[in-house]
Amino acid sequence: MCQVLSNQIELKRLEMISAGIKKGFTDATTVLLSEELDQLLNQFNQEKHIPVWSINYTK
Repeated sequence: MCQVLSNQIELKRLEMISAGIKKGFTDATTVLLSEELDQLLNQFNQEKHIPVWSINYTK
């Protein structure tokens, strides 16, 4: 799953940079892409910090 997120992060980053160059870094589209990138990065960090044992733990 982390590899999929890594790919999504890289694509979103490139999309954001492209929008920033074309429209400006304060344009609404660029800001929206930046927020989407932040969400992907947060998701990646959350998944990366979940201990493996907790995934398989059942009560």
